[in-house]
Amino acid sequence: MLEFEKVLEELSKPFPTSAVQWRAGATNREKTRAMALAYVDVRHYMERLDEVAPGWHSEVQPLGNGQVVVKLTVAGVTRTDVGEADPEDANTLTSAFAQAFKRACTQFGLGRYLYRIPKVWCDYDPDGKKLLETPALPQWAVPEGDAYVPPVPEDACERVAADRNLLTEQPRSTARRAGNGDAASVVIKFGKYKGQTLGQILAQDKGYLQWLAENAKSQFIASKAREVLKTQPAEAVEAEPQPHGQPVAAAPGPATVGGNGNGHEAEDPFGDFDEIPF
Repeated sequence: MLEFEKVLEELSKPFPTSAVQWRAGATNREKTRAMALAYVDVRHYMERLDEVAPGWHSEVQPLGNGQVVVKLTVAGVTRTDVGEADPEDANTLTSAFAQAFKRACTQFGLGRYLYRIPKVWCDYDPDGKKLLETPALPQWAVPEGDAYVPPVPEDACERVAADRNLLTEQPRSTARRAGNGDAASVVIKFGKYKGQTLGQILAQDKGYLQWLAENAKSQFIASKAREVLKTQPAEAVEAEPQPHGQPVAAAPGPATVGGNGNGHEAEDPFGDFDEIPF
């Protein structure tokens, strides 16, 4: 029994961080933000079993309608679970097997920690159906001795660096920006001004740009919005004539952050989130 407990201990250790990938889960209503979910390919589960319990084996039983049962035996102990996939999918059985196999593995502790990794909201490309940034793993999910540097999509590296107060080279990708790469040329991928640059937004709706500077969930967007606002000269206010000897009225202070310049609250570009179970 002690040997089996040792097997469970080894199986429950985190995978190498290089094996951890992220996929999009629930999205907000505008499809500009998505919940990032960590996962590991099934082959890494098999490799861990090969290392820790070389005599393992599995049995697969199709149930029809895209469902399969997997019986996994490790160190003489058998545990069973079910996986399912869209019956219309060309790889139905492959996908269903991978899900069932992973679920059976979690009954031995293998990969179970992935369920505890915090789910965080990230920028999302609805056209490519992919996340535009990669969350950092919590320290407890990083194996001992594993030098962990989160992989970051090229077009998000500067944004992530800004969030962490780091310096980085200008990304080669121009997917999210136009012009010469200055703050005014950063393209917004969400909200009512989606597809426009911060410079274009400034020309139309300075209040909205102020809202982004103070409230944008992306620190990269917020910092670039502040840069654009800083480049604008102070607004000149013509003083009304005053009686001789009376002080000239001071210019009014800046507009309240969060307004749209017309006395109304700026629209939240993210809107309400759809909480979708998964």
